[in-house]
Amino acid sequence: MISVIIPVYNCEKYIERCIKSVIAQSFKDFELIVVNDGSTDNTEEICRRFHNADSRIRLFTVENSGVAAARNFGMEKANGDYISFMDGDDYVPENYLEELYKTVQGADVAVCDISCIKNGAEINRFTCKRQKLSTTEGIELLLSRREINSGPCGKLFSKVTVDGIAFPPMNAYEDILFVLDAFRKVKSIAVTTKTEYVYDNETGGAMTGYSKHPTVDVVTMSRQVLEYLDQNKSTFTPLPEYTTLSHLMQHLQSIDKVKHKTAEQLILLKAIMATFRDNRKRIKKNPHFTFKERWVYLFAARGFWIKKGFKRILK
Repeated sequence: MISVIIPVYNCEKYIERCIKSVIAQSFKDFELIVVNDGSTDNTEEICRRFHNADSRIRLFTVENSGVAAARNFGMEKANGDYISFMDGDDYVPENYLEELYKTVQGADVAVCDISCIKNGAEINRFTCKRQKLSTTEGIELLLSRREINSGPCGKLFSKVTVDGIAFPPMNAYEDILFVLDAFRKVKSIAVTTKTEYVYDNETGGAMTGYSKHPTVDVVTMSRQVLEYLDQNKSTFTPLPEYTTLSHLMQHLQSIDKVKHKTAEQLILLKAIMATFRDNRKRIKKNPHFTFKERWVYLFAARGFWIKKGFKRILK
């Protein structure tokens, strides 16, 4: 049996579409665990209607604690031999569970395509053409954000794989750390391109209804990933390191454009600059940084942009 875990918070606009896509699966041996994380809209009422109509749907309402806690709660309640995660604003085609179940046989984790849509049109796709990945290959792609998406969706985990691990207590970026922990435990990762998980960018992502304020969680995640890469220097290419630092730069540039920064944004800016300072040697040595990029990062570490002269980041 497969346990499908969906955490929801104020997801009344999309949760019906999500649940209907699970009910319509060609693979019938599943339980759907919906964890209502203290929604204040009609999400619970919609979920309860489905729960009353289908015995495979189990509904739990908990005090609002965030997406990580909701997913962890769902794993504690899961009875299946395999675990699949969805977000309440996404959906899957009818063959989703069937193809993942076929693919995972003889492996620890199965991975499929991720179709990222906006306004009904695909804007990006994660797809891996290899049928099997070693642990090292899977983590390399995961941390490089190539071919495999960084979150738990679009994957089927054996229960043994996720036993003993949990989503860390963070409001964002806890998902990549969970998947990293899971991939570290596996011997093989199987891949299929015969199905997909549809991620709706228009709705705001995991746990629609939560505000998307920038937090230092992105720095926490990045530092943990860099520490892991340090511990396995001979195992991976320089690309995961470059990708991790580049992701921080994207946040730095985005927040710098805001005229009236919040206290939370200022804290994040300082944390990112401190991370660049602590990783100057990486930036100097990593071959993926161009000459120009390297200087942009090194000056950002000191609190400056080099555009038409010097401009302070914190002004």
